[in-house]
Amino acid sequence: MVCRICRTENPEGRETCIRCGEQLLDIRGLMTRDRWVGKAIATAVIGVFAGGGLGVGAGLLIGGLTGGIENALLGAWAGIWIGAILGGFLGFIAGVALNLNKY
Repeated sequence: MVCRICRTENPEGRETCIRCGEQLLDIRGLMTRDRWVGKAIATAVIGVFAGGGLGVGAGLLIGGLTGGIENALLGAWAGIWIGAILGGFLGFIAGVALNLNKY
């Protein structure tokens, strides 16, 4: 691993640089990145469930208005898939946007 301060090549497994003694791994940076990604994924999961629920409601409504119970159930089935996919995508984008300035 190469030291980011003095650019000395260090053997694998070392925590500090042989030459300058600086930490080779930026633990704070790794923890910040992991926390940021975790919050973005959590928001995406919330988006999947919210989108799925809204998709079922929209599918039932549209399918029920266009035809009988069969169309309503088919619309709900299609709505849950479309809503979950779009909700997850939009939830991840919202999670990134909400947590971008915090870390």
